Amino acid sequence: MKLTSSIAVCPALAMARNITLYRNDPLVPTPLPPSHAASDGPAIIHAFQKLSRSTTWKSVQNITFEGDTFEPEGIVRLGDDRYVVSSGHWTIPTKKYGKIINGTDRSAGAGRAHLMVYNGKGEIIADATITKEGDDEYHNGGIDFDGQYIWGTIAQYRPNSTAYVYRTDPTTLVPERVLNYNDHLGGIVHDTRANSITALNWGSRCASTWNLRSVHTGCDASPSPETVVQNPSHFIDYQDCKWLGHSGFYSGKSIMLCSGVSTISNYTLGGIALVDVKTMIPLAEVPIEMETSIKMSPHKQPSSQKIQFTSLPPEIRHQIWTLTLPSRRILVLCYDGQKDHRIFRFLHHYPSPITLQICRDSRAAALSQGFFFTLNDSGQSAYFIPKTDIIYLDDKAVIYLKTAHSIGVPGLDRVLNVGFGWTRLFCLAGSVPHKKCWRRAVKRLYIHMPLLITLNHITLDRSKMRQRDLAIEPFSENNKIWWIETHNNTLKRAFSPWSLVKSWVEDALVGTFSSTKTTQFSSLPQEIRDQIWNLTLPSRRIFHLYKSHDDEQHVDAYTFQNTYPLPSALQTCRDSRETFLRQGFFLTPPHSNKSMYFIPETDILYFGRVDCQRLKEKELIDMPGLNRVLNVGFEWASFFEYDPDESIVPAKRYWRTVVECLYVQMPHLKTLNHISPVPFGKPHCEYGLTPLSGNTTVSWQGLDGEDENGGAFVVGKWRDVKGFIEKTLEESEYRPEILGWKLHTSSIGRDIFSSIFENLLRS
Repeated sequence: MKLTSSIAVCPALAMARNITLYRNDPLVPTPLPPSHAASDGPAIIHAFQKLSRSTTWKSVQNITFEGDTFEPEGIVRLGDDRYVVSSGHWTIPTKKYGKIINGTDRSAGAGRAHLMVYNGKGEIIADATITKEGDDEYHNGGIDFDGQYIWGTIAQYRPNSTAYVYRTDPTTLVPERVLNYNDHLGGIVHDTRANSITALNWGSRCASTWNLRSVHTGCDASPSPETVVQNPSHFIDYQDCKWLGHSGFYSGKSIMLCSGVSTISNYTLGGIALVDVKTMIPLAEVPIEMETSIKMSPHKQPSSQKIQFTSLPPEIRHQIWTLTLPSRRILVLCYDGQKDHRIFRFLHHYPSPITLQICRDSRAAALSQGFFFTLNDSGQSAYFIPKTDIIYLDDKAVIYLKTAHSIGVPGLDRVLNVGFGWTRLFCLAGSVPHKKCWRRAVKRLYIHMPLLITLNHITLDRSKMRQRDLAIEPFSENNKIWWIETHNNTLKRAFSPWSLVKSWVEDALVGTFSSTKTTQFSSLPQEIRDQIWNLTLPSRRIFHLYKSHDDEQHVDAYTFQNTYPLPSALQTCRDSRETFLRQGFFLTPPHSNKSMYFIPETDILYFGRVDCQRLKEKELIDMPGLNRVLNVGFEWASFFEYDPDESIVPAKRYWRTVVECLYVQMPHLKTLNHISPVPFGKPHCEYGLTPLSGNTTVSWQGLDGEDENGGAFVVGKWRDVKGFIEKTLEESEYRPEILGWKLHTSSIGRDIFSSIFENLLRS
């Protein structure tokens, strides 16, 4: 627990945050804009007095937010170019009991709460998931901005349940729990003059107010509200509210502006109201009959529109929505290689399918069929359907894929269909295909796209490559296509019927990629084959991640100090590839195309002295897959303090702070690993590890005093140091296992067995 801005808040909620950055832009403007109460609150109140039921509403600006917004609940605008949206992603829907059980009428369901940041054009900047998988409380309510923090609520998605209030610094989107409550909470406002918060329950039927100057707050705080007031208005259910300040127009009353909807039969009415925060009495309210471009109230969450449709069985609705998805499309992936900085980008874009925006049912159907293909370096994102869509590789991308071990493009491993101009990848020797050339090239493709099903030869008009919609139609057997032939050490173009070229390729690839290599092996049960392939997995490895400055790109970028060869089982057969991809994934630092195959259960991500200090200062590392890391190693002499002669109390507080900052970025962390000696200066070596004995002498940075390099060191036995650390974390919420390892360079590992086994299967 830490004391910030005169109230105690709980940092543990930060461990649930998992942020994806889509653009290299700041999350919010600097400095932050003032709140409504400190700027335009009085003007909004005066303008509201001119509204009536006869007011004609006109849309002055339509901004389409990029990607999936899930189910939006609240929004704040920060300046002219930033929007923060609170939303909920429902993975398991709630189900009504038909009666009241334990005070509520439905099951808990499941999902995740999001805070999403967009620029003024609707382009997504960041998506922060702020709840953990499996949490009962995952419903993100309305939000309010007080000039410093965004205030929100997370609740169970059902009435008469539980909730908590959180606040977050918009520059980091790291949430802090303020207090807990035994009821559902939705919209919330923060009265900065009275330093009180008021939150609305299910349907905004009651408002609960807490005075932050007097109540106990923090991780385990569940204070009773100072007041609970019933909402006398049944005009609409308030969903999102903004505090406008203490209004002179209304004799100093604390005023909030609330919006929401009310559904009567099949009709949904939207509206806004000025509400007295203390009494919940609406001082002015007006309906809004305007509809959006998809015929919905601008205040309504997306939902199914027709009762007749919603009464259909879920599998029928799902099938109908999938029929609205786009047919086969081509996404052109281009490669711009500039020395050590390599960027992949999409040459053109398709609009996001309308199915993603209609309702929860339609979004779920669309996301069950596809995903958002996001390029880290360029920040581009496109909705991609693996079963039908084709990734078209331009000439430079094809050439790069032929040589690279990994390219650091998240989502490429889910591609099933790839297309290209085949003359860049393959060649014909005289009138027959060069089989070794073809097999070698296809193997390289399978390294990057292990689930590949089809190779597609596409004749693409370069003048049309930048068009938004690229339609394709199958070749006829008599279509002529040109190839590069080699004849007498010279290259020349050749034209052949498609049917002949296709048969050449199929003949060249016969037996190259069967599911397994021998009849005897393929007859084994799948679980036995999986166990055999698992025996070929590399043993425990250490990956040294460090940050360096790229002078050409003027950015600080993380990269790997050491490399390991790609496990041969990733290239052996489909069985082996699928087994390896279930056990591990490709870890790719930002602004880098050096990916490493990483096994979370055994491999260790190592941080050196300087990078440890960055972690200690809670610097965020935007690296896809970091949240899947289970084991972390350090040069502990620069990261932790140990002195058995000092009081255990300050040490506990110090260690808890250190561990908490690790869990912010690696929420599933299981082990902290002391590694001796420091793995430095060996960028081309493989590191092997053996357990550290309890009698091994280790050095640590002390709590007091300094040496000539700025830090005091003490020496102790590993068993004593390990016991000291474990004792300091006894009462901590996070208690990772403490391990010690001795480092050595290795040239032989279990990968040798993988090669032997592969050769055995081939023989």
